[in-house]
Amino acid sequence: MQHHCRLFFTCLLTSLLFITSITNAQNTQYQPEGPIAPVPAPIFTDNSKWTVEVDGALTTAYWFRGISQRSQNQNGVIIQTYNYVGLEVFESDSLRLVAHAETWNDFTTVNREGDGGWYESDPSLGITTLLPDYNLAIDVSYLWLIAVAQGREFDQEIDVLVEYNDEKFWNNLTESMGFKIAGFEGFQPHILFAFETSGAADEVGDGGGIYFEFGIDPTIQILPEDIFELYLSFPTRVGNSLNNYFQAREGASSDLFGFFEAGLQLSAPLNGIGPEYGDWAVYGRFDLLLLSDQLRELSREMGTSDDSLQFIGTVGINATF
Repeated sequence: MQHHCRLFFTCLLTSLLFITSITNAQNTQYQPEGPIAPVPAPIFTDNSKWTVEVDGALTTAYWFRGISQRSQNQNGVIIQTYNYVGLEVFESDSLRLVAHAETWNDFTTVNREGDGGWYESDPSLGITTLLPDYNLAIDVSYLWLIAVAQGREFDQEIDVLVEYNDEKFWNNLTESMGFKIAGFEGFQPHILFAFETSGAADEVGDGGGIYFEFGIDPTIQILPEDIFELYLSFPTRVGNSLNNYFQAREGASSDLFGFFEAGLQLSAPLNGIGPEYGDWAVYGRFDLLLLSDQLRELSREMGTSDDSLQFIGTVGINATF
């Protein structure tokens, strides 16, 4: 386990040095790039300050940052929905501020401790700062995690998300070297800090846990619009505990490394729907989830699985208005 921790810690430091170096390039303009982008492009009208995004998906399993969700991952159908409403409250050439409210929900046909149906709801409020000159988006949100089926709240946290749009950086770099990767939209790196203020995501302890994540979402257009517009992406992330975020039991220490997740996603815009009805897209995704020994033990104690390697399949539809 110590060997795995050193390995992933080394990879993490290398990745952070990488993202720090590329943020010095100021030759691109930030554009939200997909599911992890905090601010989709508004299309109510040409000058609308409002944005609404909705997403619905069917998935085979639910792991919250590598943490087992008991009978959610045993059998049955899992339905997950996401809703976003954003309002641009300030705009200038070098700065945009967007206030937003979000909610994420999980529904299941499988009972957990006698309760089924609406399993979880995670509402949040936040503000996103967009810095076009630096190609950065910085989002600060307050999140409530509510176990609806059990009638209780089990965690509150402050999330700080930083995203960098590196699409033009790589396009300009490859062009300067005499070639171009058609349709490449960059690696889209992000980092996320989550600070627990009350309760705990693993339901062990009461506040104080700190989570850190580094991820990328490289995307390339593999079919053009005149044939059938299709994109291929490889969302990848590493989740770590900086302070007691992953604990198998009360009083147990938390290892640094929590999980590694790598995915493959195909997405296709539904161009047949007119722009007056919003931007629609469908997607299919396959994820491989590698758990640390500690999260594997937590999964085993929750009765989910004794395997460190998990596989997750998802299909969904997304719309932005």
